[in-house]
Amino acid sequence: MNRIATVSQHLTAAPTSMSRPPITSHILDTAEGHPAAGVPVSIERREEDGYRLLHQEMTNDDGRCGFMEPGTTPEAGVYRVTFQTGSYYANKGETAFY
Repeated sequence: MNRIATVSQHLTAAPTSMSRPPITSHILDTAEGHPAAGVPVSIERREEDGYRLLHQEMTNDDGRCGFMEPGTTPEAGVYRVTFQTGSYYANKGETAFY
């Protein structure tokens, strides 16, 4: 299967379910045409004095991770998600362009 078809399959949204976390992330390595597994990801919520770390996780084999327990509702606010792609490329023995 070519890379475009593989990436297109992963862009299809999964059905919404109470068994999924309400905030999720999906990272694709589009240069190689597959999910980016093992990427450290963190989510923070903005508060009066800056951002507070809520959760850190690694993407699974499908390049996905969830940030909250399924069935919970996140508070209204501003959130920041950070993808540690530098370590992802370092683990692959590659240098990122940025």
